[in-house]
Amino acid sequence: MQEELQLPPWVHYHGPTHPADLRERWFPTACGLITLSRHDEGRPQVMLEAMAAGLPVLASDLPAHRDIVQHRLTGWLAASRDELREGLEWLDDPVRNQDVGRAAREQIKTSIGTWDHCAGRYAAAYRSLVEQRA
Repeated sequence: MQEELQLPPWVHYHGPTHPADLRERWFPTACGLITLSRHDEGRPQVMLEAMAAGLPVLASDLPAHRDIVQHRLTGWLAASRDELREGLEWLDDPVRNQDVGRAAREQIKTSIGTWDHCAGRYAAAYRSLVEQRA
């Protein structure tokens, strides 16, 4: 979908990476995440991580993406080149971009939680397992 579209100058393709590089180098300087998958990929971890970092997401309109991104609230869903262009223009406004990023972060925090929440769930599950075996 992106091959024929003129992207704004703030969009840079960096290629594949790994989680530490995302956390330490990319997310702190990014103003959004664009993912244009053509196939359903389950629960896209990179989208969750970007949103948790306060980045708006511009994604292809797939069921897995619809489960995560709330169109025009936490990001933009695009089903065509025109919709991709509209989403890029919509997120080009710096104030809107930051507001959408904050909404994305809050959504992930409330729907999935933080690492502290995750650790608490693991600890509770472990305690329950120990109690069952006692």
